[in-house]
Amino acid sequence: MTARLAIHPLVADRTDAVLDRLGKAGVDVEHVGRDGSDDPLAQLRDKAIDLALVGIDALRGSAADELTTVAVLPRDEVRDVMVPCSPGVSAMDDLTTGHRVGVAGARRAALLAAHRPTVTAVDVPLGDPAEVNAALNRDDIDALVVSAIAARSAGRSDAATEALDAKSWLPAPGQGALALIARHPIAEATAL
Repeated sequence: MTARLAIHPLVADRTDAVLDRLGKAGVDVEHVGRDGSDDPLAQLRDKAIDLALVGIDALRGSAADELTTVAVLPRDEVRDVMVPCSPGVSAMDDLTTGHRVGVAGARRAALLAAHRPTVTAVDVPLGDPAEVNAALNRDDIDALVVSAIAARSAGRSDAATEALDAKSWLPAPGQGALALIARHPIAEATAL
């Protein structure tokens, strides 16, 4: 079977293993979209592709209605990490009154408030590697809290100075999990 596959840019660094497993399952991948110019789920609905590889959070709400989850792959790193953006900040304990920390979403803002109540959360977009890198270059934040996967996708894993404990800094449900989605069941891909 030949299948056209689109890959969300945030999971692009994990695709080689998936492509290898698809090949072993008898699926020949004709085209791999890695540029992120189109939403993979929209491409599926428009029949431009046969399969989409996305983070499982892409399936929230009605985003995947009428689509088939073919496989959910084993989770990768689930923790969030802290990446310093200014001198003198290398760990969560270094953050004091007046420090500003870039976060995406209510979950991270609430966790920051619970762990460091005197620190200000700054909402920043972190939807793709370019946004992660842009946030790290901002002058108005002292650190960034982002998923370890997003830091890796942006090529900034080495800059992360602290992996936050998943027992006290709860990851998002499904954080680190990938889903292979199709318009209809594909037996060969289900072998994953």
